[in-house]
Amino acid sequence: MEKSRGNTHVCSYMKFMARPSNQADKDFMAMECSLYISDLMDHLGYSYEMIRYRQQTYSYYDRFERCSIHTRVTTGGKGEGTNFYYESDIDYIHIVKDALCAQNPKKLIHKKNISLFKMDIQATTPGTTKLKLIKSDGDPYKIPIMALLILDNGERYLSSDLFTHEIKKYVHEWRLRNEIKIHPTRGPSTPTSLGNLNIDNVRCFRCLYHKHLQAWASRRRPRGWPSREHVHDICDINGHVVPVGLKGSPTQYLEWRISYTPAELYLMKNLNETQLKVYIILKNKSKSVLKPTSDDITSYIMKNIFLWQCETLGMDIFAKHTLTATIEDCLRYLKRSVENNCLHSYMIPERNLLDGKLNINQRRQLISLINDSLELGNIPLSYMLRAGVRVMFDAPDVLKEFGRKRKRVEMLVLMKKRIILEMQKTHETETETEQILILSKNKDYLDTVKEIEMLINFDSSALKQEGKFCLEVIAALEGRLTKLLS
Repeated sequence: MEKSRGNTHVCSYMKFMARPSNQADKDFMAMECSLYISDLMDHLGYSYEMIRYRQQTYSYYDRFERCSIHTRVTTGGKGEGTNFYYESDIDYIHIVKDALCAQNPKKLIHKKNISLFKMDIQATTPGTTKLKLIKSDGDPYKIPIMALLILDNGERYLSSDLFTHEIKKYVHEWRLRNEIKIHPTRGPSTPTSLGNLNIDNVRCFRCLYHKHLQAWASRRRPRGWPSREHVHDICDINGHVVPVGLKGSPTQYLEWRISYTPAELYLMKNLNETQLKVYIILKNKSKSVLKPTSDDITSYIMKNIFLWQCETLGMDIFAKHTLTATIEDCLRYLKRSVENNCLHSYMIPERNLLDGKLNINQRRQLISLINDSLELGNIPLSYMLRAGVRVMFDAPDVLKEFGRKRKRVEMLVLMKKRIILEMQKTHETETETEQILILSKNKDYLDTVKEIEMLINFDSSALKQEGKFCLEVIAALEGRLTKLLS
């Protein structure tokens, strides 16, 4: 019976790709295709349950990041729960504790051990600000703030360029102490890597600037998304400023970008199942189809397209049977944005996310690619999803068993890291060697590793008998897991 139902859905999927001429048939096939793709994504690691598990786990990890200098927040695909453990980079923002930027800093002048800045947006591009020093009592990363100031019209401003340069030096020294690889700086990020995990680190300051959030909150939302409760919660989330200005701006070296990443993350954690699946497919579209034409059509661009459509269409339209229709709505919005060379930032509409990004040829190519998807019904599935279409048709039970094992392995990998973090917190005064010894006797840790090895048919004992060192065995296990969870 299960195989028959799988055959029915995949046949509907194939017919949908062929675009039937009758409108009633089109609508029926689109619904069947939507149900099929939604079901398929569940078996391939994108179920609502697994996404929520990732979200909760990475939030838990952040609470274990004990640092007197900054507060860490996991963002991007890991924080959203839409990426596998080894898929893409881990994105962290590190919000500096002893620096604060404000629209009206006079009210905060009494705060101690804080470097305080006034936000000056008078002569900056939309969504950016200059930071005028009010007082320098903080000590972010032990960087001498006074040495990073630049005079502009008689006022002292903190240079985003100089701050990024000093952060790079700080990270380099920290990397040497902790044997972590460092990679070339990208914009405000100082990338590092640990084993097979690549990490993007962005340092930023807290930002008390209410104009953008007030405008965002007061926007008319006829479809009721986000809800009033969520809008209220977001207004209580601080923004932050990131050390990067608009490329090509005459004051780029002084500009800091205003960002509401934690607010966006809050929205992503309050989506329904179909909204999340639409977003995942859109991200895949940007990586596998559009990015070869332009690196500037990023996951962040797709996120803004998606958030605007959520607000325009409302949450209720995002149901399992409308998955393909809502994807097409998002692609049409993207097409209009590329045609007009304008995509308003969801949180700060005055900021054009495509400003200076696309040349004429890139815009033509992108529009052509989007038209192909819309006209041919070429729903942008990843290689894994396309392969899953055939496997689900030929052997649905095999696919479901693969999905079950893969899901369990990823949960165990996330659980293993949690056990390590809990051990480190409990025994934080112990040396690294002592912590490793404690971990080697931890029953939960050993049981977790044993189950992982059993599920992926990995025999660590055999490798050790062959004379492999412990680190070589760990690297071999991580390599196997990277292939499975990427």
